[in-house]
Amino acid sequence: MGIQKSTNCPLLPVEKRRFLRALKHSGNVTEAAQAAGRPRNAFYVLRSRDSWFARRWYESVNYYIEGGLSDPAQRREAERAAIAFARTLKSQLAKYQPNEL
Repeated sequence: MGIQKSTNCPLLPVEKRRFLRALKHSGNVTEAAQAAGRPRNAFYVLRSRDSWFARRWYESVNYYIEGGLSDPAQRREAERAAIAFARTLKSQLAKYQPNEL
């Protein structure tokens, strides 16, 4: 697994791209974070603070659900995770745009 940088260091654009690419193909946040060389918590924090990144995360998970899963049980689990993420994102956005949702 290699040495991971602290979550206190800002994520570099290349780390964000690696994470999103890996998430798109694996559907697994832990694996995607390892591929980017950073702790997964750093990506969760970024997702909560950066709407652009949160949207790309959501798109990556949806891409994986649409094409990456052949097992019906895995597909259902991934769909449940995507729905939970969408609810979380909506509630976070409501804090910033309470009258627009």
